[in-house]
Amino acid sequence: MNGREAQDTKEGTSGKVMVFSFNASWEGNFFEEKEVTVYYKYKRGEFVLLTAKARYGREFARKEEL
Repeated sequence: MNGREAQDTKEGTSGKVMVFSFNASWEGNFFEEKEVTVYYKYKRGEFVLLTAKARYGREFARKEEL
C-alpha cells in the first residue's frame, strides 16, 4: 500500500497517509491539498478497513519530504 506510515495508530492497527493536490472548494472554502489517512488491519489474512479520515489544507508533509 502506498503512502507514509500513520504515526497515531493503536497496537495491532496499521495506517497510511497520502497527500493529494485538491485545488477546489469544500464547504465554501478553497483548499490546495487533501490529506487522507486510512486505518486498517489484517484479520485471518483478510484486509479489514477500519476507518478513513480526510483533512483539507495546504503544506501537509509528503512521504518524500520526511
